[in-house]
Amino acid sequence: MGKLEQAKTYGDVGGGEIPQIPGQEGDEKLSYLVFRLAGETFAIEVEKAREVIRAQKLSWIPGSHETVRGVINLRGNIIAVLELALLLGLPAAEELDKDSRIIIVESEGMVVGMLVDSVDEVALVDPREISKTMRTLDSRQRNIVVSQTTVRDRIVGMLDIDQVVSDAREQQGQ
Repeated sequence: MGKLEQAKTYGDVGGGEIPQIPGQEGDEKLSYLVFRLAGETFAIEVEKAREVIRAQKLSWIPGSHETVRGVINLRGNIIAVLELALLLGLPAAEELDKDSRIIIVESEGMVVGMLVDSVDEVALVDPREISKTMRTLDSRQRNIVVSQTTVRDRIVGMLDIDQVVSDAREQQGQ
């Protein structure tokens, strides 16, 4: 089984540590975690993701901004879970289902979760196949979706996790 086939099976399991895909000598491809959100496909650098877990019941925090869906207790740590769809100006899922996942990321010294509809795979992407995003994105999306590529004939928006966390902080007034 090749590296990509091994990585693809990750989307079929329930969560846990993100598999690292070792590069071959001279291999310039980068690893991205590909996921779905509101019918669109996005990706983040694998290195930015700490782990992926099945979505679970979230505890709502009174007075929190709408972009914070709630918090979870992950092995004794309270983690805010962002409604990534709203940060991107997309409709949020009304209910969590069996495919819903929380991607745990760390940025700017904060650990947060991002609620997504499903995680597809870890894909290897040639940096030469990454291009700037389309100008049709609104300003909110342009700050977060910094580039795009194609994975399995789908256009994939590539997110800047540091900007996601920064935008969420800004909306929280922190």
